[in-house]
Amino acid sequence: HQPSSITLTSAPTIHHTMLVPLLIMFIGMIVYSPIIFLMKYKTELMKFKLNKKKENR
Repeated sequence: HQPSSITLTSAPTIHHTMLVPLLIMFIGMIVYSPIIFLMKYKTELMKFKLNKKKENR
């Protein structure tokens, strides 16, 4: 089995041509996930408010 390419205690052994895209995609995922969650939350909140208005009629 190969040793870890990225560790917290030492310098990464992975080549920079692979490390840079990996970090870019990781940061992108960290930014993208909360945005999608908040968009879904907003949609569900709007559905809830719409259903509440329909019930009050």
